[in-house]
Amino acid sequence: MKRISTLLLLVVAAVFSAWLLNRMDTSAPVRHKAERHDPDYYMVDFVRTQMGLKGLPKNKLRADYMVHYPDDDTIELLRPNLEIYRDQRSPWHVLAERGWLSSDNEVVFLYGEVRIWRNSPDGERQLELITSDLKVVPGDEYAETEKAVTLLGPNTRYEAIGMHMDLNAGRLELLSEVKSRYEKSSTL
Repeated sequence: MKRISTLLLLVVAAVFSAWLLNRMDTSAPVRHKAERHDPDYYMVDFVRTQMGLKGLPKNKLRADYMVHYPDDDTIELLRPNLEIYRDQRSPWHVLAERGWLSSDNEVVFLYGEVRIWRNSPDGERQLELITSDLKVVPGDEYAETEKAVTLLGPNTRYEAIGMHMDLNAGRLELLSEVKSRYEKSSTL
């Protein structure tokens, strides 16, 4: 009799366990370890060259320090320096305090003071643009900002708020509050 009551107790426990297991919410999300925004690698004196279809350099991105984040596959840069090459013409140079590169490597955000310039074939600075918080799309040769912009050229100075720059089309659009000053060169 003792054996039958033990067996009956085990059967009742098994049935109750099966019923309880069936009643539990199986759709509850499985908790994974929370992903953190921690770097997985870094580089000092970082250089990345992107090649064009003809096998020539299209642009070159350098930075004093680069750090990669695996959770969103982005890159942060310290003192980024971007050169954009255009056929046989002088390259455009873009220098900033800090930068951020998207996961697809198509968009670069530059923060702090940003300088863009191009030199003439004899090495003289032909055009210089000073701004901050600039979005650059190197593949499209496009840049934009909503911040204050100063444009310096031979004998000219423009100041504005916001700009769109399309290097491919050779177009620079100053968006608002545009002021210009022309300085006549002195002749002796």
